[in-house]
Amino acid sequence: AVMGLMLGSGHGGEAGGAALLLAVNLICVNLSATVAFLTQGIRPRTWWEADRARRASRIALVVGSVLLLALAALVVYTQQS
Repeated sequence: AVMGLMLGSGHGGEAGGAALLLAVNLICVNLSATVAFLTQGIRPRTWWEADRARRASRIALVVGSVLLLALAALVVYTQQS
């Protein structure tokens, strides 16, 4: 909502900050849910879904980590300039 309000009022920089915060929050919630499921041992009920779930978990962890690192680098870069 803040991003839309800032864009509507012509404050592009603040809208970008709100968008960055939204992206970081979404990625962190997704990563923490994946880690929680893995550490709690939550698995699919059937054996044929286990391989797909294991692969999807790995992909989610790798992609989420890469995106989080990229966003962290973006935050550091914007703070320096």
